Amino acid sequence: MAARHLVLVGGGHAHLTALKKLREESEPNFRVTLIDPSYRHFYAGMAAGLLSGIYDERDACIDLRAVVDGDSRFLQSRVERIDTQLRRLLLSCGQTVSYDAVSFCIGRRILLERVSGDSERMLSVLPVDNLLAARRRIIEGMKRGAVNLVVAGGGPAGVEAAAHLWRLQREAGGSGRICLAAGGRLLRGFAPRFRTLALESLRRRGIEVCEGVRVVHVEEGRALFSDETERKCD
Repeated sequence: MAARHLVLVGGGHAHLTALKKLREESEPNFRVTLIDPSYRHFYAGMAAGLLSGIYDERDACIDLRAVVDGDSRFLQSRVERIDTQLRRLLLSCGQTVSYDAVSFCIGRRILLERVSGDSERMLSVLPVDNLLAARRRIIEGMKRGAVNLVVAGGGPAGVEAAAHLWRLQREAGGSGRICLAAGGRLLRGFAPRFRTLALESLRRRGIEVCEGVRVVHVEEGRALFSDETERKCD
């Protein structure tokens, strides 16, 4: 019987674990194709450390090309269309991939549509590659003077990002204000003691925390908040 074709779209934890389990099959009667826009998968738990430079990017990522072997292969591309009738995927590279079974596990994406203005000045923390781009831009900007930064979102990722931006400024010898617009309460849903410690830590570092407001517009030199106030923002 011809080997069946399993396609895994997304090179994250779930599919990497699946590949490991599939390798352990004694007599696998299938071939596997792994598809992802990037050949690198970054460990999200180390993401903020990439921003500040605590971790080197080589230590925080897995090369997806190295995890496929035997009857497996890796395609660096993006799925643009799914033809369920013919059981095939149309990729951004122009290639068509047929499948017997397909699994999608492509992770989260942060939508910035709620914030108007200059999209070139806005970077989401996902995918993690964005943090590497942000680090490069901030370091380059600090060569010319102070860089003022605004973090939108008061969840764990926002708190980590603000703290690591502070560390980046300090380590690079730069300057500038950092403001965190939490949206609601900082770390909403976490224990009060945890919230208090996080607030104290941020404020001790000179990071301004604005609770109850969110970023609604970004343009050159400033970010506008939902309470009609604004902060300097580069």
